[in-house]
Amino acid sequence: MRDPIEELENFTVPGPPMTPLPAAEVRRRGNRIRRRNTALAGAAAVAVLAAIVTPVALLAGDQQDRDIQPAPAPEWHQTVPDGFPLANGLFGDPPVTEKSGVDDIVLCGTTAWSPDGPVSTADLAGARFEENEAYLGRTLALYADGAAAEQALGSLRSAVADCPRDENGSGLPLIQETVPVDLGQDGFAFIQRSKDGDLLAELTLWEVVRSGNALYVDTSYGAAGDDQAVTTAISNMTHRSEAVRAQLCVFSADPCAQPGGESE
Repeated sequence: MRDPIEELENFTVPGPPMTPLPAAEVRRRGNRIRRRNTALAGAAAVAVLAAIVTPVALLAGDQQDRDIQPAPAPEWHQTVPDGFPLANGLFGDPPVTEKSGVDDIVLCGTTAWSPDGPVSTADLAGARFEENEAYLGRTLALYADGAAAEQALGSLRSAVADCPRDENGSGLPLIQETVPVDLGQDGFAFIQRSKDGDLLAELTLWEVVRSGNALYVDTSYGAAGDDQAVTTAISNMTHRSEAVRAQLCVFSADPCAQPGGESE
């Protein structure tokens, strides 16, 4: 019989003999355990972070939704401001009145623009200079809102496109066409001339610009109607109207400073 004390003194353990694993296998198993533990730790960290961030993001989004306020509706001018330089640059320094300085525009028998339609104005001002048969005229028309002014501009633009030739039963045919003038997206210019064979005469030029709820209409008429007369009329009109067009921004949804005053 073995002596237990002797076994303890000799650090022996009874039992079957143990065969140690190779060093390479020990390293392989250790690496596998470490990778598994690392993956589990990473997944746990992601889960904790998601649990923290998601409610915070939801609360932040909810707060942003509460902070967003609808933009205030524009306060459109319903009357022409005192001091608006409508007659600036017109010959003869004509007075500004409450009447339109531009005649109703009738194309192919249909009224394309007037103070009363196709879209009615809320207020207007006009100035006009006449000499012999020639004339210059301007109208500043205000509408209920920007959409109404846009509709008035669109109706006139469409009417010009739909009536390239007006047979004008009581006289010579009238030819309408737009001309290349840079007046921005909300503006255009067009001409009308009478046609007698190859002869073009009686030139009328219109310049039309919208800003907010305002429509600015500028016109000129002269007996000559050849291409040189068109070029000269366009140059003269755009130069004369430059100061007026620069002030149309007072009627926009985000107005600039009024003449002699502060922006609203």
